[in-house]
Amino acid sequence: MAARSSRGTPIRAVLVTLAFNACVGAADRPADQAQVQIRDSAGIRIVDYAGTPDSTPPFRFSDEPLYRHGGRPGDYQFRHISYRQGRFLPDGGAVISDGDNNEVVLLGPDGALTGILARRGEGPGEVRSAMPLVLSQDSIVVHDISNRRFTLFVDGTLAGTYGAHRADRLHMLGGDGAGGVLMTAIESPASANDAGWMIWHMVRYDFRAAVPDTIGSFRVFHRSPGQYRNPFETHGSATAVGGHFVTGNTGVPELTWRRPDGSVAQVLRWTSEPAYPTREHWDQFVDFFRRDYEKRPGVSAEMAGETALRLGEQYRLEPDEPLPLYRERLADSDGRLWLEEYEPGNRHEGVFRLTVIAADGTWLGTVTAPERFIFLDATADRVLGRVVDELGVQYAVVYGLVGNGLRQ
Repeated sequence: MAARSSRGTPIRAVLVTLAFNACVGAADRPADQAQVQIRDSAGIRIVDYAGTPDSTPPFRFSDEPLYRHGGRPGDYQFRHISYRQGRFLPDGGAVISDGDNNEVVLLGPDGALTGILARRGEGPGEVRSAMPLVLSQDSIVVHDISNRRFTLFVDGTLAGTYGAHRADRLHMLGGDGAGGVLMTAIESPASANDAGWMIWHMVRYDFRAAVPDTIGSFRVFHRSPGQYRNPFETHGSATAVGGHFVTGNTGVPELTWRRPDGSVAQVLRWTSEPAYPTREHWDQFVDFFRRDYEKRPGVSAEMAGETALRLGEQYRLEPDEPLPLYRERLADSDGRLWLEEYEPGNRHEGVFRLTVIAADGTWLGTVTAPERFIFLDATADRVLGRVVDELGVQYAVVYGLVGNGLRQ
């Protein structure tokens, strides 16, 4: 069930994307786009919405997937398709990292297994923890945190291995459009500033030369000196899309695009009615932990319930602090951002809504994802995701996008 405000209004996920080399024709604009004002401020594009736009989406997920891969004889048997670690290839295929098998898998446009790009190990072309990124038409770079290196594949063949010793505690987000990668530097708790905010940094990293360039910072979590934590606290994060960093906080209706040199390219703002947590939200939060523990081997329902209640004692409901506006901000291969609608509880179960705005800020609408679908990537006419069925079997799944709402 979607989180609701104190007036019963569903919380709407707000998503904005910017692809600087594309636009949508005026004929594709919903009628309510008169609410937006676009202006330039010293070379910075400013987009202001008078509210949260709402319109009927001109696209939807196809009724049936184009393909599912993972559960049939002859399929690759995924153990854990890592979150945010599946991307479309330019030919319509996909590259997917399996976090438990420690392998990088290649699928063709029809969903057939075309090969294992990298297998578990420490030798050349092998990986122990892999985050793949499609750099160009023929190039894939894999950040292997455990082996402390970047591995470059060209046309499916090992093309180079580069040490990542200067990339310790760096997390890869995406490409910078010039052969480098955009990353975040994860700081320790000691790095919290005087106001109690955890500070992380944005880094452009030339993996071939092993040269990091810190270009800015953003606030992530706020740590108050109190005894309890807010179970619905907001957080800041950085995403890489279209060669830019995009930063924002899930509790603030504002997003900022930064170029790889750190300069601000665009600021987008909207207004949104705050929604506040209720006892129902609290029950969802505790039930998430109960169900999570109950899935573990040897854990009874009674044990899971007791553990969830003990964990809940570390948190306290803050009825005067608004719920997050959205859960996660996700990027796709075509330069858009997708925001998952916020809902307390297990994000890997149930049906979630995803909101999309086109390249020029045109609001395209909100789609409902199929049950158990976790977003990984999208192009103009298809969406890649992960699905886990009732038996725990994992699949890579691709749905079509019916309609032309994502056409650029």
